[in-house]
Amino acid sequence: MNASVHAFIRKPVGLAPRGSLVFVEGGWALRTWFETPNGDRENILYLTGDKAGSITLAPDIPGLVISEEYSADFRVGDLTSRLVGEDRRKALNLLFWDDAPELWGHISSAPEHKYGFNLNGAPAIARDYHESYPSYYVDEFEVWLMKDGVQIGEESIFKVGE
Repeated sequence: MNASVHAFIRKPVGLAPRGSLVFVEGGWALRTWFETPNGDRENILYLTGDKAGSITLAPDIPGLVISEEYSADFRVGDLTSRLVGEDRRKALNLLFWDDAPELWGHISSAPEHKYGFNLNGAPAIARDYHESYPSYYVDEFEVWLMKDGVQIGEESIFKVGE
């Protein structure tokens, strides 16, 4: 990774804006939430590291959050790595539906419970996990740092699936 130190701020992960990318506990994660009958539950979906693909409560520990002046751009490389409707059950997948791409992972203590989130961290529309729906999905992608729509640096912030 090659980025300005000003692109990141130290903040408790639970206070990071929803939909932001955070670096915590040795990996990158997407700040997400679930809507529950008792109110919203603040979570993160780990994208890299030992916990990749797992969804946990947003920890109340400091992490590095991408500054609000910057944004992240999710990019796929070789689209021949995509599959249509096969049951891959990878820990983490980027799915392409009719409406928007989604990141799918699993509850950390229950890998059989799969959930998806839009790239802004919002819960995906309730539906069964992707193996029962025809969809395009990839398990390799990169995330690039952007400022005002312009790519920052010559390298991605991180890669998933390599």
